[in-house]
Amino acid sequence: MHKEIRYFIYQHFMEYSNAPHYEQIAIKFNLSIDQVFEYLNNLMEDHLIVLQPHTKRILFANPFSNIPTNFVVTDLSTGKKYFANCGWDSVATHFMIKHPIRIQTHCQETLEKIELELDNFKITKSTHQDAIVYITKPAKLWWENIIDTCSNHMYYFSSIQAANKFAKKNNYSGHALTNEQLYGLCEFLYDDKMELEYVRPTKEETISKFQELDLTSKFWEL
Repeated sequence: MHKEIRYFIYQHFMEYSNAPHYEQIAIKFNLSIDQVFEYLNNLMEDHLIVLQPHTKRILFANPFSNIPTNFVVTDLSTGKKYFANCGWDSVATHFMIKHPIRIQTHCQETLEKIELELDNFKITKSTHQDAIVYITKPAKLWWENIIDTCSNHMYYFSSIQAANKFAKKNNYSGHALTNEQLYGLCEFLYDDKMELEYVRPTKEETISKFQELDLTSKFWEL
């Protein structure tokens, strides 16, 4: 039932651009509310969904957010719009749904509007050729508070200069992802996430992928 509920949550996001409420899950699978809460807690413990603090409501299931964010993703095949959790997740949406997408966001430092399009697993159009995803929290700390990580530490910037200015101002030491590194991470983590039998990569598999993508500094230690 664990994997079926996870799959249902993702299918609901795909169809309706939001998460199912726990009553919907109870009805779908003929479960009590307490049973649904147990499954949701287990999914969160396995880092497969995130619940809103002090509630049993789904906040996000990467890359989808259940609340508005600064990362609006449009499926260019269907016209559906989704909110992604962060800069990385906005790109990851393309690798998961396998459709051309448009990302609309803003540079966190300059507030310039950034718009990108992806097709065939690469950026095909961008208002800012030097736009980057810049991460300001070390990898081993991400899941200590994943809400803070996605909300405050994985932004798009119009340039590396803007990212460095933001990091210096906020006393962060960060890492800019090249497009190739970003594509590699998205494919590794999201390519099969819409499948019923999806299994989250192990720590060892993730370390190996980091090394393959030349993400080998202390910042990327798990």
